[in-house]
Amino acid sequence: MHGDWVRAPGARGGAVVYVHGGGFVHTMPDAERVVAYRLSRATGRPVLRVDYRLAPAHPYPAALEDLLAAWQGVLDQGVPAHEVVFVGESAGATLVLSALLELRRTGREQPGAAVAISPITDLALTGASLTANDGKDVLSRAVLETVSSQYLGGADAEAAPQSPLYGDPRGLPPLLVAVGTDEVLLDDARRFAEAADAAGVSVRLDAYEDLPHAFHLSEPGEVFFDRLGRWLADPVREVTVSGPEAGPYALVDGPDGALWFTLVHQGAIGRRDADGAVTVHPVGAGPTLLAQGPDGALWFTEYGSHRIGRITMDGDVTAFAPPTAEGGPFGIAAGPDGAMWFTLSAADRIGRSTMDGEITEYPAPGGFPSALTAGPDGALWFTLNQAGAIGRITTDGRTTTYPLPTPSAAPVGLTVGPDGALWFTEIGAGQIGRITTDGEITEYPLPDRQARPHALTAGPDGAVWFTEWGGNRVGRITTDGRITGYELPARPANRTASPSTAEPCGAPWRRVPWPGSPCPSSSASARGDCRRPGSPIGIMYASIITRTSYRTGGRTKEGGRPCLRPRPPGSARTRSGSGWPPTSGRCGPTGGGRSPNSPGARRSARRRCRKSSPAPAIPPSRPCSASPASLRCRSRTCSTAPPPAR
Repeated sequence: MHGDWVRAPGARGGAVVYVHGGGFVHTMPDAERVVAYRLSRATGRPVLRVDYRLAPAHPYPAALEDLLAAWQGVLDQGVPAHEVVFVGESAGATLVLSALLELRRTGREQPGAAVAISPITDLALTGASLTANDGKDVLSRAVLETVSSQYLGGADAEAAPQSPLYGDPRGLPPLLVAVGTDEVLLDDARRFAEAADAAGVSVRLDAYEDLPHAFHLSEPGEVFFDRLGRWLADPVREVTVSGPEAGPYALVDGPDGALWFTLVHQGAIGRRDADGAVTVHPVGAGPTLLAQGPDGALWFTEYGSHRIGRITMDGDVTAFAPPTAEGGPFGIAAGPDGAMWFTLSAADRIGRSTMDGEITEYPAPGGFPSALTAGPDGALWFTLNQAGAIGRITTDGRTTTYPLPTPSAAPVGLTVGPDGALWFTEIGAGQIGRITTDGEITEYPLPDRQARPHALTAGPDGAVWFTEWGGNRVGRITTDGRITGYELPARPANRTASPSTAEPCGAPWRRVPWPGSPCPSSSASARGDCRRPGSPIGIMYASIITRTSYRTGGRTKEGGRPCLRPRPPGSARTRSGSGWPPTSGRCGPTGGGRSPNSPGARRSARRRCRKSSPAPAIPPSRPCSASPASLRCRSRTCSTAPPPAR
């Protein structure tokens, strides 16, 4: 394995395998190490810069073989496959996609996610943008013809894995594909994303408006690294487990005294009684969060199939489709009016369902409404993850937005605290927040600023408890802001998360208890109130998931103001037209083997351009020219004006 490791301060576990560009024939190690450092800083992981053999002296498949050898070397060092991300730029992005196809074809382990920046996916050079963008880009068809010839060395340009577009993408890990709209390779990126979408791969296509090839190395492209870090770190997306062996996601006490949980991958809801007996009820596609309803049943969201579900204590299931298609229901809670309320994260709406399934929708202020809870003031409160704000909606549909002081907050979890205020986690800023019912906000930074707090709940001791995604810790914060962290036990190598497999401490899935003795008594063991080694996801809301993959819920964080355009059915969702910062796209639900004629592949494109509440401030190195309230659905140019005041 040839290459070198680059580690930014604060980088912890996992790894990034970085594959440089250069048309398969050039390398600039010093410049590549700078990119590797930026990747390490953005992802919080050490980065391996792969030094692969170059054409024309070493044509295909030499570079691909070197990348696969580097991948095996990372695994041999003991790094779990699901904690590794492949990142490639230009020719390196081509190699990344080629490697994924080859790993899938040969049945070898794949990384947890991959990022392809401006890939050449079609070495036969048939994309329309090769002509349409010729003259706008630093690359040209003539240059790419030389690149293709030197790299292939006689290999077929219309075959995979050397031309990824001609391969079968089914079963690939989650992908982030980024490209500038002025690139001649725009169609290469777009067509591969569309093909992966139709194959059921979790894909996000980011189109950076009016930017050319190598945009990520320019000043406007700085935002790419921030978006990359959020794409990897922010679990407020559709969460799908990577295999049937992975455990439950959401967890709640049922009205029958049992614990109920969602099994996202299996499309089921499970029940565990006090004696430890587990029953699993099939419910549909991707049940996500669940909550007790006022009718004695449990209600849940199905993010993948865009439905609201209801399950009785004897397992009878009913599903209701909200009026807005492809809305992405996520958070759910019982309201003070006897109805169930839920967030439609991908549609920026809040929904309300009566017990007989009559659904009303209300526009939310925008910015990916996520977690939802009933407040002590008779209203519903919710986090606006991508807008960096907390929202409130009354039972007659009137909404209020409270922007957070920290621009990069990205609020996730939300709960009512023992002091009558709303408490929330800020996964982007590593903070815990508190908001009173009259909108007064206080933020408490965690001691470890790299921490990613996720779920939280009020504890029986008068404090608020929270989990740290990827940090292997559970935290506690008192109502006056004093924070304590508790490390969880190290993960055993042979751990399992199957809900039907017995483990010490009572059960393989369980509530995360208040720190102390892992199994204080046999009764606690029987209830499942003991700690399970692993990375905590939620308290009374999620259990340990051994391997997860994510896709965005359909909103862009930067500026909180995407402009969305329609797309043809079955094509990847490309969002463009708002100038800088870039807009983003999301393609299809996660999961293999989806038919191109499935609802996910036939997605209609309800799109809109919207204003947002005050947007997160942008660092002076890449300021934004206009206040959010003045933005419209059009291209614009950024000036050196300071970011809007908060």
